[in-house]
Amino acid sequence: MTRCWLLFSVLAALPVTGCFDPPADVKPDADLRDATPIDAEPDAAPACTASTTTCSNDHYVDCGADGTVAFEMDCPLGCDGTVAKCRDVDPSNGVAMYLDQARTDPDAPALVLGEGSTIDTDTGVVFDGAVSVVVPNADLAGDNRVFMVKSLSVTGTTKVSGGRGLIIVSNGAVSLTGTLDVSADLQLDGPGGGSGTCDGHDATAATFPGGAGGAGNGDDGAPGGTSNNGASAGGGAGSKLVDNDLDPLRGGCPGGRSRLVGSSCTSGNGGGGGAVQIVSRTEIGLTTTGVIDASGGGGVSAQIGVEGCSSTGARGGGGGGSGGSVLLEAPQVRFEGGAVVVSTKGGGGSAGGIGSTLNGSDGGVAAGYAPGGTALSGAANGGGGGTEEAPPYTGYAANANGWGGGGGGAIGQARFNTSSGTVNPQGGAALRTKWSAGTLRTRLVP
Repeated sequence: MTRCWLLFSVLAALPVTGCFDPPADVKPDADLRDATPIDAEPDAAPACTASTTTCSNDHYVDCGADGTVAFEMDCPLGCDGTVAKCRDVDPSNGVAMYLDQARTDPDAPALVLGEGSTIDTDTGVVFDGAVSVVVPNADLAGDNRVFMVKSLSVTGTTKVSGGRGLIIVSNGAVSLTGTLDVSADLQLDGPGGGSGTCDGHDATAATFPGGAGGAGNGDDGAPGGTSNNGASAGGGAGSKLVDNDLDPLRGGCPGGRSRLVGSSCTSGNGGGGGAVQIVSRTEIGLTTTGVIDASGGGGVSAQIGVEGCSSTGARGGGGGGSGGSVLLEAPQVRFEGGAVVVSTKGGGGSAGGIGSTLNGSDGGVAAGYAPGGTALSGAANGGGGGTEEAPPYTGYAANANGWGGGGGGAIGQARFNTSSGTVNPQGGAALRTKWSAGTLRTRLVP
């Protein structure tokens, strides 16, 4: 209803008449001095009880002195039950603070890695295919590099390189339907491989040196074969590591080399498989065609033109590298599907002699052992790499005036920490590794 009002100009002291519509929330017949909104509401109740902390229904609330929520969070593993706090994952290798950062850092991505992706643990550079992706990360004393993500999905082959082991902490779920490759490639260690704690031993002699020893890890490595009808011994095997919980995280070890006294020409050792730790607050799932490859590298024979080797510079075979380490930590870890594989197999030793055709095979992900190199006339074959079912094979012994084969590298280790303390591979999923399961550690937060 339109109302007319008599107003006085303060400046001119003259009456002014004007008409306008009053606000909708003002009573039509009220004096303006008494006008009040008809829809005014009483003061809102406090959002929480002032100066209290509560935890219920898997949700934590810290209430400030003014009765409003100062901080709240969903509890990853529920409320504690005895104190008003959440239970949260307490990951191995001291990376809890980085798991917290994965939740709070706005730059932590929901990371998807498709075919042809790469991660460099030395520089922290990540590529999803050909596209660079910025992922917050930190160097852990030069041993490992940790990357913080909101979630992780590996859908294609992702190759990891660098001298540091790979740690990924995720606030959400981790899914692998592609391949995460931290394996060694012949002499090249996987990321975090080559720790020096379980190396195969060299074989050295004035004439006809024997085959070098394979590296140890989940088992002892295998010794190298003798040369020249036993006149020259093979190199000793690398030792087994007793480190079921993989804390500290470290990769596999390189095999040994065979060398002639006074000569720079040597056979090449197989590299150690890499080290990887993945942590999730919810679950880790390897499904469909999900693969983690942390296998060791095959031993390498002496090569003409490399390190002063000539056609007369034959040597014993190089020792195979051992498989690396895989540590998965989440409330639930799933392996589902006939093409799902976790492999830390050892590499085969190379054959005695000279030439690239004599190399041992990388451990790989297929069933069975990685073969040692096949020798030409006058030398001996390399030993096969270790598997989850059998230790590595000793390098073959050579007859008179021949060179022994390198010993095979041992299988590596895997550890799976879950809320139940168990894992149950389904649908033909294969764990080609020496593995154990344990109960996921927890901590109180905040």
